[in-house]
Amino acid sequence: MSKRTVCFGGESMGSAGRYFRAEIPRRAVRHAPGKPEWSSSVANFVLSPTTLKEIRRDPRLRGWDGPGSPIIPPPAVMTLRIMDDVTIDTRSGGVDTAYHRGSMAGDIHRARERGQVILYDIDDDLWHIPEWSPAARAMHKLDPSVRAYDLEVIRANIEACNGVITSTDYLVDIITKQGFGVPVYLQRPGIDPRDYAVEKTKDRPLRVGWMGSMSHHLPHLRTVMDALDVLPKYGAEFVHMGHIHGDGSHHHLRDLPCEWTQLPWGDVQTVPGMLAQVDIGIIPRMPDEFHQGQSVTSGLQYAAAGVPFLVSPSAEYERLETMGAGKVCRGVNDWRQALSDLLEFPTSRNFEAARARECVAISFGLEATGRRYVELLEELTHGRHE
Repeated sequence: MSKRTVCFGGESMGSAGRYFRAEIPRRAVRHAPGKPEWSSSVANFVLSPTTLKEIRRDPRLRGWDGPGSPIIPPPAVMTLRIMDDVTIDTRSGGVDTAYHRGSMAGDIHRARERGQVILYDIDDDLWHIPEWSPAARAMHKLDPSVRAYDLEVIRANIEACNGVITSTDYLVDIITKQGFGVPVYLQRPGIDPRDYAVEKTKDRPLRVGWMGSMSHHLPHLRTVMDALDVLPKYGAEFVHMGHIHGDGSHHHLRDLPCEWTQLPWGDVQTVPGMLAQVDIGIIPRMPDEFHQGQSVTSGLQYAAAGVPFLVSPSAEYERLETMGAGKVCRGVNDWRQALSDLLEFPTSRNFEAARARECVAISFGLEATGRRYVELLEELTHGRHE
C-alpha cells in the first residue's frame, strides 16, 4: 500500500454522484500544485475479503470499477459512498456481488486496523428527505425489502470510519448533530471547465433552461412557473433538460405560460451539449430543510458552460453569488425581474456568463479543488508509513 494513493468511491458510470464526488476529485488531486503527488483512482464498488485466510493476509479494502476493469490494490485512503457490500471470492478469483447487509462496518474496522484510512462521503441530508420525494420511498436495488437509505446500516458504517467528508456547511452541522463520534470534513464540489467547452448552438430563439426529472423535481419547477410569463415578451422559449420517455412531462409543461421544448435526459456526459443550447439557467428549489443541504453542482455546470443562472435561496448559493456566479431570487416577482433583465440585455447575459465561468474556474477548478483535497489527505495520513 503506497502512502500517497487514494481511491474515490464513485457509484455508477455516468452518474452525477460519480462525476462530482469521485471523478473530479480523482483528476483534481493530480492537478494540485506542488508536491507531493498523489496517485488517484475511481471505483464503482468497494471490495472486501471475507474468507479467514484472505482477511488474515490483507483485510484492507480495494476498489473495482466493474467487469473488464482490474481490481485496484489497497489504497492508503478510500472514500465510501452509499453502496453495496461487495466481496472478493478468492476461490474463483472473481467477484461475488451478493449483497451482505450490515457487514461493511466490520470490514471497515479490520481495514483501519491495518492502517487504511476510510472516509464516508455524504452529499445529501439523508435524515430529512421530503416525504413527497420518490427518494423517501426508494428501495435497495439488490434487496427490494430494504430501503435504499438504511439509516441504521449507514450509522454503523460511519461510526466505523475515520471520518465523514461532505459538501456543504449545512451538512457538516446536520451530520455532526447525529452524534457519530467521528470528525466531519467539508469538501465542496469542484468541476473541470474543459468538459463544458462546447460551442453554443446558433440561429434559434432565446432559451431559458431547467435541468430536472419530472418524477423528482416537478414541485421545484412549480414554484417559479408564474414568473415564466415574461418569456413571450422576448420571443424566448423554455427548455426542459431531462425528458424521459413515458414520464408524462408534456402534461405538466402545458401549464407553462410560454412556448416550451424538451431535450432527452442522458448521463452526466450529455449535460455540456444540452447547456450549449440554452442562454439562461434556472435552479428553483422548494423551501425545505433537505434542499438547504444541497451543494452547488448545478450552478457549477451552468457557470462552466458560460450560462448565467438564477437560483432559489440557500446558504451555499448565496455564498456562490458573492463570489461572482449566479443570482439568488426570492419570490416570483424577483424571478420575473431577474429573467427580464437577462433576456432584454445581451451585454448583461454575456457579462454574467463570463464572470460566472471565471469564478468557478478559479475557485472550483481542478487546481483549487485538488489543493483542498490534498491538504485533507496529507492531514489524514500524516505520520503513517508504508
